[in-house]
Amino acid sequence: MHSQQRNPQKPNTGKGFFAALAFTALACLPAAAQLSADPMGGNTVAKAETSAKPSPDEEEARQNYWGFGFGYVFNRIPVSLSTFDVAISDLWYSHIFGDPNEKIRVAGTLGFYGFAIALPVPKVSCDLYFGRPTEDIQFKGGIGTFYDVAVGGHGGVYSDVGVVVKNRVDISFMAVPLGTDSKRSYSEFLGTESKEEAKETYKALGNHYVALPYYGVKVGLRF
Repeated sequence: MHSQQRNPQKPNTGKGFFAALAFTALACLPAAAQLSADPMGGNTVAKAETSAKPSPDEEEARQNYWGFGFGYVFNRIPVSLSTFDVAISDLWYSHIFGDPNEKIRVAGTLGFYGFAIALPVPKVSCDLYFGRPTEDIQFKGGIGTFYDVAVGGHGGVYSDVGVVVKNRVDISFMAVPLGTDSKRSYSEFLGTESKEEAKETYKALGNHYVALPYYGVKVGLRF
């Protein structure tokens, strides 16, 4: 290298070419040995990565999942005319019976409604899904029951229909056609109404703390 820098115009000889060729051959020996052990060469790594990487069905289809979201219930449409309306939270755990990759699936669900967000109301339901987990949109429907064992004793039978987007976002419409009235005012219990105000509300609802039927819209995420 030093002689070339002192005389940059000196023509190259064949020695450099053969030295480079020998160096290249030595560098290729490990690759050649690997190629002889595996005739497919570099495809081995690609095939190994492909076989190790789960398919989209395996990534998306799960036997069990959790969900959490929020909703709003009301007894009249438009909502501004409702005499009974309250925000709710929704926590649930679902188990898919059978193959979770099937297009039509049945699930059992346990969970809690958070009546007025915070009051836990246990629920159980049976749900039907139409659409594979890898599809952008799945349709769902279900029927279930709930009962407030902690505060007011309000219970009911409900049904819901909706969609699941990208197997992650759960959007549903709920209806509660039948149920039992609460034995006390939830608003008074939560401190949003005084005892006198709760009595007035009770009379306005036709001597009911909870006006039936009522409906709800819920949005949640699956995990």
